[in-house]
Amino acid sequence: MIATQNLFSRDPIIEFRGAYMMLDEYTEHYDFRRHYNPFALFYKKGDKLAICVDAKNFGNEARFIRRSCEPNCEVSIFPCIARNTSC
Repeated sequence: MIATQNLFSRDPIIEFRGAYMMLDEYTEHYDFRRHYNPFALFYKKGDKLAICVDAKNFGNEARFIRRSCEPNCEVSIFPCIARNTSC
C-alpha cells in the first residue's frame, strides 16, 4: 500500500473489515497451523482478549496489506458504538 498524501503520526490509515471474532472462536473452526490464511488479522495487546478479523471471504483493500518484521504502522482497535455502520 502506498500513501498518496502526507500522513501524520497516529493518524488512522484504513479500516480492516472482515468477520470479527475472538481468537478462540477462530481456532475452533480453522487449524491455522495447517491452513495459512494471509487475510486473517490477529490482535492482542497486553493481557486483553485476543481478537481475529477474518477477511478471507469478504473485506476491503486492507486485507492485502502484508505484515512485516519491521512494520511502519500498527494495528489499533477503535470501538464502534453504532450497529451495522462504519465508524
